Amino acid sequence: MPCDDQRSDQNVNEYVNILNDIAFLSLSSDVDSIIVGGDFNTNFSRGTAQTRALVNFINEYGFSSCCNDALSTISYSYCSKGSNVKSLIDHFLLTDNDSLLQTYTAIASVKNPSDHIAIKCVGELRKLYRAGMIASRVTFALLCSATSYGWTTGVLSKV
Repeated sequence: MPCDDQRSDQNVNEYVNILNDIAFLSLSSDVDSIIVGGDFNTNFSRGTAQTRALVNFINEYGFSSCCNDALSTISYSYCSKGSNVKSLIDHFLLTDNDSLLQTYTAIASVKNPSDHIAIKCVGELRKLYRAGMIASRVTFALLCSATSYGWTTGVLSKV
């Protein structure tokens, strides 16, 4: 995602285009739940155009942000090496209202050459099929960190 320079709206069009691509992929996939994780390069506490675009995207497509969950213990995910300024710009978004977030935390101890901190997201997606009242559970555990090579991602497993 393009950087949120917080002073101008010069990157907003590119940012919105990328969110539109994510929305298109989400809508064209025949799946029950979607998890999007990455370096969104904006903090929800900012009043910038990029933050507004991300909030609009979340609201319009029915996502929820894990950092807003009561279980979240993450105060920041990025620390500028030059100025030591910290911000929460890496996020996981879930579409499933039936998901149960179990852990959402930063792991500073992971060896990482990046100025981003690894995020651990663990939860459970539950589906109840009405006809036979059969419950299905999928437990997911994701460990992600932004690096200069992109995001590295962990495991999705069915229980």
